[in-house]
Amino acid sequence: MGEDYPELKKIERAYRLLEARLERAPVTLHAGRAIRTAHELAMGLTDIRHDASLGSTLALAQDTYEEARVAKVARSFAPKR
Repeated sequence: MGEDYPELKKIERAYRLLEARLERAPVTLHAGRAIRTAHELAMGLTDIRHDASLGSTLALAQDTYEEARVAKVARSFAPKR
């Protein structure tokens, strides 16, 4: 799981950005249906986040990443002799 930590961090950041946009959406939206949809989507994302335990998964991946000291290794594809 440690090698997936950088990707999980990106997912967490994208989630936070989406969450922030949904919080601002009702201020800029005019149609009642659009405002309700933004609220429902925000609540749905919160439920999904808690059900999927993304926070604990991210913490576990970070611990594993730091413990294993995961580092990307570049492979050389030079022809064999």
